[in-house]
Amino acid sequence: MRFSIKAKLGVGFGAILVLLGAASGVGYQRLTAADATMKYVLSRAEVQKLVLEGKANAIRAGFNVRGALLSPDEAQMAEFAKRVTNNRADAMAALAKVRPLLMSDEGRRLFEDLMGKFEKQTELGTRALEMTRENSNGKTWAEINAAGRPALAALRTDLDALIVAPADAQNPAADRLARVAAVFKGRVERAWGQLTSATGTTSAEALQQRVALAKQSREEINRSLEELAPAAQTAGVAVAGVRERFATWAASFQRALAVVETGTSVKAAELASGDYAKVSTTAIDAFEALAERQKRFMDEAAVQANAESAQGQTILLTVAAAALLLGLGIATWLALSISRGLGRAVTLADAVAMGDLSQTAKVTSNDELGDLVGAMGRMTENLNATAALANAIARGDLTVEARPLSDKDTMGLALQTMLTKLRAVVAEASAAASNVSAGSQELSASAEQLSQGSTEQAASTE
Repeated sequence: MRFSIKAKLGVGFGAILVLLGAASGVGYQRLTAADATMKYVLSRAEVQKLVLEGKANAIRAGFNVRGALLSPDEAQMAEFAKRVTNNRADAMAALAKVRPLLMSDEGRRLFEDLMGKFEKQTELGTRALEMTRENSNGKTWAEINAAGRPALAALRTDLDALIVAPADAQNPAADRLARVAAVFKGRVERAWGQLTSATGTTSAEALQQRVALAKQSREEINRSLEELAPAAQTAGVAVAGVRERFATWAASFQRALAVVETGTSVKAAELASGDYAKVSTTAIDAFEALAERQKRFMDEAAVQANAESAQGQTILLTVAAAALLLGLGIATWLALSISRGLGRAVTLADAVAMGDLSQTAKVTSNDELGDLVGAMGRMTENLNATAALANAIARGDLTVEARPLSDKDTMGLALQTMLTKLRAVVAEASAAASNVSAGSQELSASAEQLSQGSTEQAASTE
């Protein structure tokens, strides 16, 4: 099978191009994979950012709910409630962007779990804010400060006057009035303390206990009031002013007690520190779980990208090394085959140039160089044949035939012409020799006749 140099070069460079194409394909595939991984990581990072943004707003909402609980001022409560609303809106906006970016079933499950817990947090937070806005403690203290405290101060003044009166009067009726007034004042002070302490309770149970004690003290005050009137009448002291101030204080006390008994502030505090705190914690944990899942996705994608990059580098280096080695091998093979073939051809040509026609060159390849060496061999054979013909002619053998290899065989045509002319010359020379031989014979016959005639003359003469 003929395998020309062009075919060798084509196959060699084709193989190199195939390897380079494979390397380019692998590189493109790895770049495409790296680009896809980068886009995936960026999308997971965006999801994580949105989830953490929602988590931050959920935490801020929790802080603002507690801020509203601790605020005694309704304007501050309204401001905190507004912040809570904004925080929830920002969190929901972030979560709304997260939903379409989730691609795995686990991610969607974590998202639905998060939404359920966040909605529960929102529900309990709204309930806590509603109870906070009722502000039972704040309204109680507003009533105390506006009406109850001034009425109590005036009532204390009147009762103190009744208590100290016996020091001057020195009579049993006045003394009894002082004792009744003192008991009355003590019960008023105890009821007042129970009312104010009810605003500082931190549990509904404690609040109910304080309210019950305050109501009990209120009944005891009523009984003391019923004792105060006859004692004052017996002592001849007018207590209409005391009754009037007591009525004012009692009305304020009753209003404040009714407000504080609702316990909305305490219930809101209990809700905030109890169920709301638990739900908030679980909601934050759900935010963190979803964010952590995205982080795991990114870490896994980074590991996969590194592995694919390392694999791609290995493949590229392997293919590049194979292409380099193949190129070197093909170049070496071609260089050796060409140089050897040309060397044989040059050696043969040099020998022919020096007249040595005994040299031969063996054809070892079926390509252009083989054709060249074969042609040089045929040339040497033809020259040997021509030399042999010339040698035969030189030996005088004109019977040989000179057969030109083609109409362009100059030497063969020249030898053919030379043979023809030599044969003609030899033929002319042979004819001339024949004529010379005939003339010699004629001269010999004439001389013989002359000799015979002379002999005859001599005999005659004698």
